[in-house]
Amino acid sequence: MIFQKITHLKNNMKIKLPELGEGIESVEVTDVFVSVDNLVKKDDIIIVVESDKASMEIPTKLDGKILSINVKKGDEIKPGDLILELSDSTSSQTVTKSEPSSTNIDLNVSNSNDNINNDDTEYISLEESKSIYGDGNFEPTHDSSAEQQQIDPGLVVATPSVKKFARELGCDLSKVHGSAKNGRITREDILNFVKGNQNKPSEKAEKTFDDNESQHDKDNLVSELNQTNIKPKSNTQVELKSSSNIQIDDNKLLKYGSIEKVLFNKIRTLTAERMVDSWNTIPHVTHFDEIEIDHILNLKKDIELATESKKVSILTFISRALIDSISKMEKFNSIPDMENNVLIVKKYINLGIAVDTSNGLVVPNIKNAEKLSIKELNDSIIDISHKARNRNLTPSDITEGSFTISSLGGIGGRYFTPIINKPEVAIMGLSRTFKKVYLDNSRIPYEVNILPFSLSYDHRVIDGAEAAKFCNLFKKNLKNLSING
Repeated sequence: MIFQKITHLKNNMKIKLPELGEGIESVEVTDVFVSVDNLVKKDDIIIVVESDKASMEIPTKLDGKILSINVKKGDEIKPGDLILELSDSTSSQTVTKSEPSSTNIDLNVSNSNDNINNDDTEYISLEESKSIYGDGNFEPTHDSSAEQQQIDPGLVVATPSVKKFARELGCDLSKVHGSAKNGRITREDILNFVKGNQNKPSEKAEKTFDDNESQHDKDNLVSELNQTNIKPKSNTQVELKSSSNIQIDDNKLLKYGSIEKVLFNKIRTLTAERMVDSWNTIPHVTHFDEIEIDHILNLKKDIELATESKKVSILTFISRALIDSISKMEKFNSIPDMENNVLIVKKYINLGIAVDTSNGLVVPNIKNAEKLSIKELNDSIIDISHKARNRNLTPSDITEGSFTISSLGGIGGRYFTPIINKPEVAIMGLSRTFKKVYLDNSRIPYEVNILPFSLSYDHRVIDGAEAAKFCNLFKKNLKNLSING
């Protein structure tokens, strides 16, 4: 159990970003749904944040009036950062149990006699298995004179990341007017300042990055410059010192026509980073194969006719055959600990399903998929795909996967090389089915439906012979699959 401290003072509350899950250190604010002086009710959504793989709605757990908002769209915030200050319209000092739903978490007042300390603080137990959304981080607003006093005009108020950003641009923060609370300078203030001064003769338009700066920061900086239409002067360029020494010169591109600059969203940026990391650190080998699936298509039709449940996906049968194969060849369900020369073999299967969304590719996974029936597995695949496309995934949905399926069946192509979802050791790619013509014993042609598939695997852990045996086992399991699984 995790205990979240909730205290009250003068009915004013500070609402902070809750802990969102293991490994999530920061998120980007993608939407702010409230304004100062708005009246909000319990469970109203106040902001939407986006991590590398999921968008999450953050609700308020109290009724009240918004006194101030401390975040805006595009801000990067961390668990514990202040979102807004709220005037609590209730006088009750007890948080009551909320009804469970798809977006709420049960908050239960602890009745334990084992007091953590001797103050009057109430401790609320948070059931992590339900949802991240109800973890309200609340702190009392202190009406101290220290908080109300004017900031010294000679003092620069900015976070370390903003100061670093200003140094990268060669921007003098003492000349920048801060638009945030208490005159705090934001990244947007710096960009606006640079944009307003870019035409001055004394200003340098060229920016070269230091080698010791992270490539991620470089990419984000160039994207932000592009997004705000900050362009170098003629015959100058923004240079990226990367391993490939790629240089971007707008003037060369504009010689042939107009261009458009599209900023990477957080999912696309971090997906790119992880794919590069996986490709550069894992020796990939891909095994290509195919299987006849007419019996699976017939089985799919029979189940759809016999039941009134959700639509049956062919991916359900493929997943079932894969789960059975992984259970027999457990090395494909492992994590290599190369520092200690240990292979960690999982005795459970959290099956990842890659889903193409408007924001990019996300990979939620179905926990303990080996315990599910065909129907339960089918419903889980449909539900988690729906959650991904509607940006309703929680951190629990996208962490701790053990094997991934990536399907291009609805789009096209015959074979491809899927990149392993690190730290997993294998991934299966499914392509679009096609028809192949055979001749029977009487020399009469007939058609069969063929499913092409690709298995990428970590050659540090899996040998080529093992991969071939795994694919043969998968084909056998799929061929022998029945309505009972």
